[in-house]
Amino acid sequence: MNGIFASHPLEPGLAARLRTMPKVEIHVHLEGAADAATVWEMAHRNGLVLPARTLAE
Repeated sequence: MNGIFASHPLEPGLAARLRTMPKVEIHVHLEGAADAATVWEMAHRNGLVLPARTLAE
């Protein structure tokens, strides 16, 4: 973390807390976050035409 906060030094205690905090991914694309059946149902519910006639296809 030293390089990240080089222009804004942190107290050692705060830097240690930030290093130990759980991290999350905040940028996830829909196609990686939903299974095919969910995407299929959402598309049909919203009237979207898909390139396949059935989910299995």
